[in-house]
Amino acid sequence: MVSLDAYPHPQDKLLAFPEMQEILSGLMKDLGRDPGEDPLDVSTVMEFLRRDGDALSVLEEHHIWAMYEVARNNHLLASRFIPGQFRGDLLLFTATADRTGEEPPPDAWRPHITGEIRIHEIPCRHQLMTEPVSLARIGSVLAIELEQYAGKDATK
Repeated sequence: MVSLDAYPHPQDKLLAFPEMQEILSGLMKDLGRDPGEDPLDVSTVMEFLRRDGDALSVLEEHHIWAMYEVARNNHLLASRFIPGQFRGDLLLFTATADRTGEEPPPDAWRPHITGEIRIHEIPCRHQLMTEPVSLARIGSVLAIELEQYAGKDATK
């Protein structure tokens, strides 16, 4: 099994979902801009998106709010989900930039994985795990892992 910087939620505490202000600040960082100390609003961030020609620039403000609500609902659903046990290994790609220390440790997977947990660090923020540079790193590791797996399977 492969996971891109995702972890089972601890059942003993509910992880808070970030407010829109924190999301907007992170988006500014993703754009390579300093979010500054002043509060941001969606319309200001949309101006930067349009100025930079970002793919999100075609969205309107209400789309951003709708995406926020969907993400918040997904967070709520995930926090209530209790995974079963997977009989096999886990290949865990972890984003290493902007860690707060509140993220679950990779060992949070231990009760759910019977095999080995192999960790590969990707030097990016969680939100950038699917950007081309990050995916190139992930893809090269996956290619090696699949090659090794195919070799093991052939010797059986």
